[in-house]
Amino acid sequence: MKLASYLKQLRVFYAVAINEKMTKAAAELCLTQPAVSHSIKELEDTLGCSLFLRVRKSLQLTKQGEILFNSCRKIFSELDQVENEIDLSKQNSSESFSFSATQTIVKYFLFDSLKSFVEQNPKTKLRIQSSSKKETLELIKNGEVDFGFITSPVPENLDNSLEFIELFTFTDQFIAADRFPLDTTKPLNWHTLSTLPIITLGKNSLTHRYQKELMAKAGYDLKTALECDNLDLVVEFTELGLGIGWVTDKVFSRVCQEGKRIKAINFESSFPLRSVVLVKNKYYPVSKAADRFLAFVAARGKKSD
Repeated sequence: MKLASYLKQLRVFYAVAINEKMTKAAAELCLTQPAVSHSIKELEDTLGCSLFLRVRKSLQLTKQGEILFNSCRKIFSELDQVENEIDLSKQNSSESFSFSATQTIVKYFLFDSLKSFVEQNPKTKLRIQSSSKKETLELIKNGEVDFGFITSPVPENLDNSLEFIELFTFTDQFIAADRFPLDTTKPLNWHTLSTLPIITLGKNSLTHRYQKELMAKAGYDLKTALECDNLDLVVEFTELGLGIGWVTDKVFSRVCQEGKRIKAINFESSFPLRSVVLVKNKYYPVSKAADRFLAFVAARGKKSD
């Protein structure tokens, strides 16, 4: 006998035992009385014993029926508890989510959206994992976070389970301390840049690789004076006057808001337009809370563009 069919018969038996009448059990289970009677008969045939005795106008359990009834009470109590735990888990998961991104993306692109979302959704549980672009893609592929954010260019030959959605754009920007000795009356060019101390992210970052390729296309090698773990350090060392910082226009805008003594450097060539990209796994649906947060981010992206 299939488990589902057996459980259905046990449900019918349990209802009859509690109500002591097939008519009441049938009404409770939304079944006909003949269907209830047939189910009890099949169960008795399967077990090879009678489960009820007719006493006056009610049904009383036999000794074997009492044994089965006590077991059913435990089984259905545990099943009800499991269902409640699953329902609670579903409610909790719908009000929580996790994502991965670099510190730079969180601070310079997502912070305002995060602040607004947390203020309006104080009960939502949020976990942010600070990871590199490569690590973020791996976490999403394995379902360890709900989604993530990276900057373009997107690496090639990635797992086809990943979905990429451009959110908002930005461009590269060179910056320098106000006191840095540089003639700003004319735009900086690649040749002059190659002779200056440049401050960038570390060589292992995909951003550094992109910057190196960009200079190579212009016919120059990227020779760095300092390589940092994050753009905050690039900004800090630039403010100290140690070199030319290679950041983004969004980073420079935030730097200006913070009142740092740093200036933007005009460059004679235009940079390729880049994007902050939302990455999701096609096979892992996100929660309602995550959808609400992504709506905040998308709205912020439209506003900034």
